[in-house]
Amino acid sequence: MVDTFDRLLVARFSPKNRCTVPEGEVLSVKPRKTLPHNRDVRHYFIGTRHSSAKARYGWVAEVQPFTFDDFVRDHLDGNELSQSEREHLLRLLSSISRLPSGTPVTATYFVRGVIEKQTVFTVHKVIFYQATR
Repeated sequence: MVDTFDRLLVARFSPKNRCTVPEGEVLSVKPRKTLPHNRDVRHYFIGTRHSSAKARYGWVAEVQPFTFDDFVRDHLDGNELSQSEREHLLRLLSSISRLPSGTPVTATYFVRGVIEKQTVFTVHKVIFYQATR
């Protein structure tokens, strides 16, 4: 596991892209309380300052190195996190750790397995397509 990180996820305000988090605000993630066990589910990031604002997409931003505890202290006001919250946040930070700055990402709970189904939280790169004439 990575001890330090040098990338954060930030918002780009765009209601049409389902992002109501203010421009440039650092994003975090909270686990869903319930999950369907038979289908994939999109998940939203939340703003660290405006936790009621959601973002379907986030953009990778390169910053000075920080630790997980630094992130919690600086962006989550040092709030105590549950084990699930810690795991989700670590998955987010680890997933973006090697992506170039400016890369758009989204979060999804994917159902994996055939006999024993398991729901796995992922943060992954997304490609936006623009229609050409």
